[in-house]
Amino acid sequence: MRIAILGGTSQIAKDLARSFSAHGEYFLSIYARQPAVVRDWLRGGAGSQFHVETFDEFAQTKNKFDAVINFVGAGNPARVMSLGTEIFSITSEFDQLALDYIKKNPECRYIFASSGAVYGTDFSKPANTESCAAVQINNLPASSWYSVAKLYAECRHRALSDYSIVDIRFFNYFSSTQNINDRFLVTDALRAARDGEKFKTSSENIVRDYMGPEEVFALVCCILNEKPANIAVDAYTKKALDKFQMLDAMNEKYGLMYEVDSATEFINATGSKKNYFSENHLAHSAFAYLPRRTALEIVLQQSEVFFV
Repeated sequence: MRIAILGGTSQIAKDLARSFSAHGEYFLSIYARQPAVVRDWLRGGAGSQFHVETFDEFAQTKNKFDAVINFVGAGNPARVMSLGTEIFSITSEFDQLALDYIKKNPECRYIFASSGAVYGTDFSKPANTESCAAVQINNLPASSWYSVAKLYAECRHRALSDYSIVDIRFFNYFSSTQNINDRFLVTDALRAARDGEKFKTSSENIVRDYMGPEEVFALVCCILNEKPANIAVDAYTKKALDKFQMLDAMNEKYGLMYEVDSATEFINATGSKKNYFSENHLAHSAFAYLPRRTALEIVLQQSEVFFV
């Protein structure tokens, strides 16, 4: 199967390429703004047989792909904040690049990396099949820009009902290849444990669901192996994880010291989300996706590399 990946420097994209490299039936062409960066990590054993090119070369390609997977995006909360209004043009530009290709090659499938943020900012309860996207249209805060950019892309995709387009809404992701200096809750806690520092956190308990590389690969393969569809699905594991459950597990495994501090603030680039995960398991009925690990199992297994 011939697959084009847009956004080759994305964390999820890099891990997915590594997963594909372990299976000889996949041939990847990876497109990025900085091909040299992608080639560097490919030389580290991620899959040196893959082609790496620029986005301009994808726009002009005559190659026939079975699937295009678009991972172009902000990547982490600090990056979302720094992009500001650019998130609209970046999302639209590269989405259109993929859409132009599948319109010329309608037999090609398109997988778009969307976000749980499309549901809006009300995560007092986890997302489910009845959830509605909520946007403060008369007072749109900067924290909603990323959400609106992804929602707009999904709306475009549903309007193109004759094409095979699947949007995967990622909520949280963690892997052993992650930069431990990224500003996520899990990396902040692991960095404190590694450095022997006390981790300060607010008293609010939040729930997250962390996909790992195996889960993303399984979900993508399920989509590629089932019949074509035009649909959006939420990414999920076997069971979500609350903050204090995660911190207690890190305390037991890595000796993490933590304390509750009401003055502690974290980066909430897309708004505060108490239950940022989904109980919408459409991916199972639509594509036979069945996760095998819980979010806690994923976080603990993937984090071991930082303590070797």
